[in-house]
Amino acid sequence: MCSVYKIIVFLVFLFGFSYAQNQFVEFDIYDDLSLMSKNSTNNARKHYRQFKRLIASSSLTDLQVQNINHVLSQFKSRNMRFNDGYVPFFQLVINFSDQDLPPKFLSHCLQFLSFSKEMYTNLDFKIFLNRTNLFLSKDILHQSSYLTWSYDGDFHFTFKDDKHPVFFISNSNIFLSNSKNKNTLNDVNGYFDILSNTFIANSAKVKFDNNHLSIDFNLEHFEINLNKKFFSADSVYMSSAKSFYGHCYGSYKNQLAAENKAHSFVSYDQNNLFEVFEGMNFSSGVSLKGDVIYFTSFYNNPASFFFEDDNSSYNFFASSFKLEEERVEASNVEFLIKNNFGSLSHPHVDMVYNDQLKKLLIERGDGLRGLNPIRNKFHGLNIYADKLDFDLTSDNCLFFHKSIGRDLKVLTESDHYFDISRYRDFVANDVNILSVLLDFVKNKDVNNYYDLIDFSAFANLDLEAAMSHILNLEIFGIVDFRIFTNTFKVNSWALNFDDAGLKDYDYLKFESLSTVSDTIANLDLINNEMDLYLLDKVSITSRFDFQLDIEQNKIKFFDDKSFYMDGNIKIGNFIFSGKNIAFDYHNFNFDFDINSVLSFIDNRTFQLSSSFIYFDDAQLFVDSCNNKSGLDKLNSFPRFQVLDKSYFAYTDKASSFIVDPFELKYIYDISLSNLSFPGNMYISSDTINFRSVLSFDDNLNLATQINSIDSAYIFDNRLLFSGDLYLNKSGLTANGFFKSDELIFQTDKIEINSNQIFGNVNYIRNGESLDSISFSTNDILLSYFPNQKKFLVKSPINTINLYSNMRLKGDIYFDGHNMNGSGKLFNSNYLFNSSHHFFSNNSVMSADTYCQFFNLDSTIILETSSVSIENNLNTDSIFIFSSISNFEMPSIQHTLYFDLLIIDMFQKSMSFSNNNPYKEGSLIAHHYRKKGLIYNSLEASYDWNDNQFCVQSVFPIKAKKFLIQPDNNSFCFSSDGELPTFKNATIIKNRKLFKDKLINHVDATINSSLKLTWIKD
Repeated sequence: MCSVYKIIVFLVFLFGFSYAQNQFVEFDIYDDLSLMSKNSTNNARKHYRQFKRLIASSSLTDLQVQNINHVLSQFKSRNMRFNDGYVPFFQLVINFSDQDLPPKFLSHCLQFLSFSKEMYTNLDFKIFLNRTNLFLSKDILHQSSYLTWSYDGDFHFTFKDDKHPVFFISNSNIFLSNSKNKNTLNDVNGYFDILSNTFIANSAKVKFDNNHLSIDFNLEHFEINLNKKFFSADSVYMSSAKSFYGHCYGSYKNQLAAENKAHSFVSYDQNNLFEVFEGMNFSSGVSLKGDVIYFTSFYNNPASFFFEDDNSSYNFFASSFKLEEERVEASNVEFLIKNNFGSLSHPHVDMVYNDQLKKLLIERGDGLRGLNPIRNKFHGLNIYADKLDFDLTSDNCLFFHKSIGRDLKVLTESDHYFDISRYRDFVANDVNILSVLLDFVKNKDVNNYYDLIDFSAFANLDLEAAMSHILNLEIFGIVDFRIFTNTFKVNSWALNFDDAGLKDYDYLKFESLSTVSDTIANLDLINNEMDLYLLDKVSITSRFDFQLDIEQNKIKFFDDKSFYMDGNIKIGNFIFSGKNIAFDYHNFNFDFDINSVLSFIDNRTFQLSSSFIYFDDAQLFVDSCNNKSGLDKLNSFPRFQVLDKSYFAYTDKASSFIVDPFELKYIYDISLSNLSFPGNMYISSDTINFRSVLSFDDNLNLATQINSIDSAYIFDNRLLFSGDLYLNKSGLTANGFFKSDELIFQTDKIEINSNQIFGNVNYIRNGESLDSISFSTNDILLSYFPNQKKFLVKSPINTINLYSNMRLKGDIYFDGHNMNGSGKLFNSNYLFNSSHHFFSNNSVMSADTYCQFFNLDSTIILETSSVSIENNLNTDSIFIFSSISNFEMPSIQHTLYFDLLIIDMFQKSMSFSNNNPYKEGSLIAHHYRKKGLIYNSLEASYDWNDNQFCVQSVFPIKAKKFLIQPDNNSFCFSSDGELPTFKNATIIKNRKLFKDKLINHVDATINSSLKLTWIKD
């Protein structure tokens, strides 16, 4: 219809215009223009000259020239000013020619400029000409000192239905810019209303893209006031493809500013689903302010941020979430994290999620609702920590506390914790709000949420007062409140709150002491375990004094209010210790793991017992399951039960007393003197045992006595015992008779442990297996390992009888195969002092030995040290090996340097030689001069019975300037160590310049000063 109208108008215009051309023009318009140009500016005259040349050229058709002249006539009749009207018109015609625009464009413009003054004023023409020229020459829709609207693309000129001139633009770009910034509209379809200076858009696209966001806006049916540096659109389709993903409809606003501040968007829909980062979602409205995204609530529906991570779902609800770069943050957030094990929640927190670090930080908010604890339904706990730090990579959460000033205490308590003080806080006010609340939900479904307005009316309270009461009840977990809908639900356990008035309530709580940087707890969402740190106090029950001494002040929760701990539990006179002690809240008991210990203490004097009972399977029942508050005091609790056999020992003494399974009742009140523990005494790993009962002695230690044991085999039947056994703090001791293959001994008191017998022995001798190395003695110290057949006999005072004629003052050690000893080994003729004697069936060997040989009158015959000795008992001969020591023979005043000495104890003879038979030994006769007579021989011998010392294969003996060679190269000393008269000897006189002189067949003597005299035969 619009097109038909335009055609009719155009035909009417052509008819009228042709008629006008036939009229006589009474003036020469160009003369007037020339006159006006002379009084104008240089620039105006320039445009006029260009215009005249164009009119005179063939660039324009005759019809176009006629129409131009008609417009000039109209301008004259309108009294248009030269600079305001004519000059812009000249520019329009010149622009038409220069830009090679279609003829239709010029025709439409001339048509518009021919309209009467009643339709358009001179000002309208002026505006039209200036804006059209700006549009044609510079592609600018509007320009001012602070902004520019421009375009890039195709256009055509036409009229609207109201005959307003417009430029239609299609699939083009429009730019809003200034000296600093530039905004772009893409794929624009619409028209530029020249006179109103507005742009009416049918559609356009805006792209917002930076390092973190990539958003497309499809705009429809909006208007731009080109005088302003902003515009808005109410019908906009938004889609995002970076940081968050999704689309929705809403309103858009664009302003001339930096790219990160130019865009604004608010969605219409409230149930949009957006994916943010990877796998995280928002269900909300969305708004954009600059380069910051907000996910917003609508009416009573909060914005929700939710995602799944390793089977845990994370849910956050708030009025608004802010997405900036790689962070999501919000204030006044309600959060819920849950999986198959339970949940973690709080109604009023501030949160920040950093996707780059995969960290989620949560901090309790301010105000009354911020006082709510972190509700850990994984383990049935309320935790009054201030901060939570989630690591989505490792699936764990750390709890922190602000700890301002001296407030270092952090409380963790049962989610059903309630005490008399809290009860009184609620019932002591003018309004017993708990009673009112219970009346309100009476005969109602407690699983439903109820409107706060209804409760306010029921309680006859104004809405603000009702809200205050409900928020106080929320802190103690009695109700769950939803701030967005102003509704609440009553928790089922609160229906039993009246029990608190009777002091029947849950008493479980934990107090930690922390500083700002301390970690209070560590929650593992995969294994459903939570470590609680820095524990200072633990309350299990109020019925009796129940003390927990927890190692490293740390426990590990693994189930509803149930935890593991390492440490000690003290109740009355009993201390229970162990690793991985499991507290089971529902059974209200402690379950002990392997290698746990029961010890004892005098609760009045704090004296510790040295007695311990080690057990692997036991339970400590704090109280009955329905008496966790300890209100009922008429029962047998606390109760301790060992389900299997246990092992008894002392602080520093092991034993083999196996205690029967037992149960202790009333353990807070029971006296130790009334206790006894029946069981069996084992020695080593014997199957044979001795039945007995452990009872406490006067020193607070368990002890027992087993009398008159007759011939019992112990240590795996290796040792026969007859006598008495005593078990006390000193360990297991015995008196009586012992017999084995290795030893036979009698004792008044000796200590026995699992593999050893140790102590004083009255009498001991070898057993049958050691008859070949027989020994016996009295009053010695014995260390005996029957199972290994090893023993050590120490005799610091008495001597040990060995073989048939030896005695040892020292120790004997048998390693199961060989007999060794240390000390002084002696008989009537010799003494061997060594740290290592080796005893065998037919010999004794001694290493690094000091030895003496002597007569019955103790006269020392021979003495040496650091030698090795082999005493052959079968031949009664002794071999002495010396590598560094000499042999001293004081009876004949001689020192000998030989490697080997062989002594025949039967013949009482000694033979000296070297290992190398051709190597001479050195001898010193101390009877001569101060240094003695030094001479050499290959062999020497000594007759013990006759006290006669002889040398064989002797080398020439030096006597001052002479050498004497005995006859047959041998001789014997007298019994007092003097040289004999050398018969038939040879004298050698040593001459320096001449050949040595030999004097044969002489009898020679040497006196004490080594003076030689001789008589020739």
